[in-house]
Formats: sequence, C-alpha cells, structure tokens
Amino acid sequence: MIKADSSRSFVSLSQTTLVNTMKKSKNKKKYLLIILSALLLIAMLVPVAYVVRLLNKVTPDDGLDFKNEDYTYSEEDDDVNPDAMYDITDASSLNDLLYKWANNNGKKLADKSVINVLLLGVDSASGTMSGARSDAIILASVNKKTKKITLISIMRDTYSYMNINGKDRYFKINAAYNWGGPATLVKTIENNYKIEIDNFVAVDFATFPRLIDALGGIEVPVKEHEATYLNRSGHNIATGASVKLNGKQALAFSRIRYSDKDGDISRTRRHRIVITAIINKTREASLDQIDGSVSFLLKNVRTDLSRTKLLTLSTQALIQAWMNYEVEELVVPSEASRRSAIINTHFVWVSDFPLEANSVQLALYQESNIIIDADRRSVFDLMVKK
Repeated sequence: MIKADSSRSFVSLSQTTLVNTMKKSKNKKKYLLIILSALLLIAMLVPVAYVVRLLNKVTPDDGLDFKNEDYTYSEEDDDVNPDAMYDITDASSLNDLLYKWANNNGKKLADKSVINVLLLGVDSASGTMSGARSDAIILASVNKKTKKITLISIMRDTYSYMNINGKDRYFKINAAYNWGGPATLVKTIENNYKIEIDNFVAVDFATFPRLIDALGGIEVPVKEHEATYLNRSGHNIATGASVKLNGKQALAFSRIRYSDKDGDISRTRRHRIVITAIINKTREASLDQIDGSVSFLLKNVRTDLSRTKLLTLSTQALIQAWMNYEVEELVVPSEASRRSAIINTHFVWVSDFPLEANSVQLALYQESNIIIDADRRSVFDLMVKK
C-alpha cells in the first residue's frame, strides 16, 4: 500500500588529476622547445608515457554482475514519430506506469559533443565494490560545445523499475547496483531519463578519504548545524565559508543525512560540494600530490573506461581546457516532480519521470524529444492517500 504526502563535469577524478599532471609536466619542459624545436616530440612523449604507465594500473570492468539479485532489503536498509518520446496515458498503477515509461521505444538522446559518465560512491563493507549499494549517484556531463560541466545528483531513494537479469523489480534506484552491478544501474538511469550514458566510475568510500589526503585536503563551506552534527561524532570541524577538511572529515561531511529537515536532499548537495572541491584542488595541487592521488585512485576504482579511452579523454581535457569549464548543478527528482511515499514499509521518492527526463535532456543537450501533454495524468494521480 502506498501512503503519500506532499511533502556536472565529467572530468572523472582520475581524468582530472591526469590532465593536470600532463599540463604541469609539459610546463616544466617548455625550455626544451626554446632550445630546439626538434625536441618537441620528446617533450610530448614524456608526459604521455607517464600517463600510459598510470593507466596500466586500471583494470576495465564491464559492470555486469548479478551476485546479489535475490538480496532482500530490510526496513533499515510503438510511436508515430520514432524519434519522439510520449508520456504514458494508459497506466493502471504506479508500477505499471514505471514499467511502461522505462520500456517505451522513444529515442534516448546522445551527442558526440557530450560525454556522460556516471560517478558512484559505493558503500561496501568488503571494499570490493561488488554487491554493494551506490549511496552517491551523480551523472557528470561534459558539453564541449557549450563548455559546461553538469553535475546531476540522482536521489538514491527514487522509486524505480529495473530489470535484474531478466526479472522485473521495483525499488529504490540505488538497489540496482546491489542487485545487478553498475551496468544495470546505468541502464536503469538511461531508461528513466532517456539519455545515453557513456561510462561509469565507482569509488568505494574506503578509498575516498585517502584520495583527499593525497591531495592535501579540500576546502568546503560548512554550516553551523553541519559542524555541530559532525563534532558530536568526534570530528573537530569548524564553521565557515571555506573550511579545510582532511579525508576522514570530508567523508563524514559528505555522508551527513540526519542534520537537515530535507534529509537526502542536502546530502546530495554536500556530495556535489565535495566533488567540486576536489576538482578545484587538482587545479592547484603540486605534481607530487597529483602523482600520489592518481597512482592510488587508479588502483582503487571500478570502471568500464578502457585505458585507450581514458588516455583519449585526458588528452581532450588538456587540449580543450575542461578544467576551466563552468560547472552547473541539478538534483533529480526536483521538488516540483517528487512526492514522498511509504511503499512496503520503505520510504521512497516517487518521481514524475517524464517531466524529470525532459529537464535532464534540456540541461545536457539544450533540447528534448519528450512530448508532455498539458492535460496529462501524472504518476501522482496513481498514488493512493491513506
């Protein structure tokens, strides 16, 4: 039974650090170009060789695993225009609508100038990043035409349809990672938001603090109630517009969930703050700091990015100066397109996916192929108040 009330950038962490490493190495060798132009090739090969050596530490992973497809969560834990996407008007229930929306045959948007990578912060007790839940889900998008990076936080409690190894399931969207692996979560998000995702990068929360420490810490704005909450847990954190945090403190800050009335909404805000702070830190980090963080990170990520593609993206990021792109942020589902609900004793966010998909497409591509009828019957009309 349902109870309802009304209550950007992909520069992956590894790619950003690689880009800055190449740039600083190249700057150090500028005098070679002045001495003899023939040495240009050598000067270029040194940083490239360095990057290749680092990339050899990455083991590409297709993200296809179904080790936990039977895991049960406890309470605690055909169109006239084939390119158009039409709203669902004949759904008989909430689950029926979610299924039909995810499985309609409209075209998912993609553009050669847009790179979409799903960044995942994984809560894994074993540290294997397999059979865990993706507590942080952020779609990072680089638009080389508009020179913008868009970070889209996807709330982990979003109620969703997902296909787990041929079986239909309905639950919080972060369960897709646990039940079917990162490739299943990627497909679930693609089906809900009608976009194509190029790759994923997952980092275990145990890795996160060591990455930040390797960079010498990060600076973030900390509100008074956030500091109070963290200090009750033994963290010595000040309040201010720019507070320096070490890795352990940054992890605790990003995982706060109960200090705000809006719960997970502010939590996703802190996720984006930390990611932006890491990006900013790599812009000013020393070569030794970059070397240490990259070496460590590349050994402790799970990604389907091949070494060749990582090198290609790193080169593009350097040449096109992605690190100078404007960063924009978005949260889905938005306040206007979500309702809280209790489904089978679990708190979830019910999302108006057609509206949200339209919003995501516009943010990433400045266009949308989703047709919204002004007199539509939304998902909220299918929710039963008790």
